[in-house]
Amino acid sequence: MGQNVIRAIAGYAGQPVELRRDGRRSMGYPFTESLRFTIAPPGRVALKSTLFSLVDVPDLRALAEVWPETDEIWMGAGPVPEVLHRALIALAWFVRWRLLRSLSPLARLMYLVMNRLRWGEHRGGMFVAVGGTDESERTLKRSWHLLAEGDDGPSSPAWRSRRSSAKLSMAMSPHLVRARGQRARTCRLRSALRAPNNLLRYAR
Repeated sequence: MGQNVIRAIAGYAGQPVELRRDGRRSMGYPFTESLRFTIAPPGRVALKSTLFSLVDVPDLRALAEVWPETDEIWMGAGPVPEVLHRALIALAWFVRWRLLRSLSPLARLMYLVMNRLRWGEHRGGMFVAVGGTDESERTLKRSWHLLAEGDDGPSSPAWRSRRSSAKLSMAMSPHLVRARGQRARTCRLRSALRAPNNLLRYAR
C-alpha cells in the first residue's frame, strides 16, 4: 500500500462516516464493521476466505445520490495478512470508543509494518454482490468476482471490469428492483436495474 492510502486509512479508521442503511442516512465506523467472504471466480483457484471491513470512500455518498431508493450501501476492503488487519480493527475500536482521537499519528508506523511484514499468497481480488427481488417478489442474487494474480492488481485495466459488469447486467432480470453493485460499473448495471435498493462492493 502507498503512503497516501495508509494516511487516509489512519485518518478515518474508527471515525463516524455517513452512509446509507435501512433506507435512510446513517453513520458507520470504518474498520469496526466486518464480514467474511471467499472470492471464487468459476474455473479459477479461489482466494482464501477473507475478512472485509467497512472503508470510507466517495462511493458511499455518490451512489446514494445516484440511487436515492437504495436501502444500503456498504464498501469494504480486506487487507492481508489478516493478523495485521485485526490489529487495525482493534485500533479503530479505540478511536470509536474515544480512547484515541485518531490513528493519524501512527500512519508512518502503519506504512512500515504493512509493507515489511508480508506473507501468504501473492494474490488479490474483488467481488460485487447483487441481491434483490423482481416484480413477483422473488429473491434474486448475483455476484461478480475478479482475481488479480501476482502484481496484476494495481495495473488491472478498468475496461475489463466494465466489460465483465456489462456481461453481468445482461444476465440479470430487466425487472430487478433491488440490487447490490459497485462504483463506476453501476452505470452498466443501471440499464438492467430499475430501482436498486442495496449496493455493496468489496475489494482485497
